Amino acid sequence: GLGGNVDVLTCRADWLFHRGAYEACHALCGRVLEADPYALQALPLALSSALVLGRRSELFMRGHKLVAEYPGHAVAWYAVGLYYMASKQYEAARRYLSKATSLDPGFAPAWVAFGHAFSAQDERDQAMAAYRTAARLFPGLHLPVLGMGMEYSAMNNLQLAERMLLAAHELCPGDAVTCHELGVCAYKGGNVAQA
Repeated sequence: GLGGNVDVLTCRADWLFHRGAYEACHALCGRVLEADPYALQALPLALSSALVLGRRSELFMRGHKLVAEYPGHAVAWYAVGLYYMASKQYEAARRYLSKATSLDPGFAPAWVAFGHAFSAQDERDQAMAAYRTAARLFPGLHLPVLGMGMEYSAMNNLQLAERMLLAAHELCPGDAVTCHELGVCAYKGGNVAQA
């Protein structure tokens, strides 16, 4: 059957990631990449889950290897950018994520991470610009909309935050982070019962 198909396994890993099962996502991506080291479609999830799990040394090693093997691919520079995000060196992260988006303007993970790198240093306008670009380029993707909602929440613009977070929830109802942020927004607005 299709149970061992790289694309099917990558879709399952994506589902696990959005359910907040980062360890399971990472393990599944590891199995895919062990079976097929050239399964580039699994790399963004493997890298993203490594960042969430705090696996900085893995990001360093993968980034080095990818830049050596695929210097013209956005995913290589995305890996380097995530390593710098894990190291809390956000300016360097933005430099490499910018390179990834220049190499492939259609590489959604780099745009979202670019927004996160700005957000990590409270650079709200730049974060919003990156998230808006991602939302425009990838209208069915909930992550940039979620990012905008989180930025509005950080600015205490709770009406816009709720609107964006509900839109993100509509795009991906099972995403644990979106549900969490909706609760945070409700709590900040004084609606403890809804939170």
